[in-house]
Amino acid sequence: VSFDDRHVYAVRNDNALVALDKETGQEKFASERRDLTIFATNQQSPIIYAATEAGEIIAVRPVLRAGTSGQLVLAPIDAGEPIAMR
Repeated sequence: VSFDDRHVYAVRNDNALVALDKETGQEKFASERRDLTIFATNQQSPIIYAATEAGEIIAVRPVLRAGTSGQLVLAPIDAGEPIAMR
């Protein structure tokens, strides 16, 4: 669904977001959330847009520093372009 310099971000069968090493394809880390069911592809930045069946829409930014975690709750977008389609 997204990528950065070192990782490709994809969705596992259990709906976890996973980071795959670009060179080896090995899974490096995964999200703990399994309730995200709708994802938008983003080729402009590593921010991942996702939604739950209940309608919660979030923007996820990969955290690559050990000891930190978080969820991005607001990201500027161009309202004229859809960010997710089902």
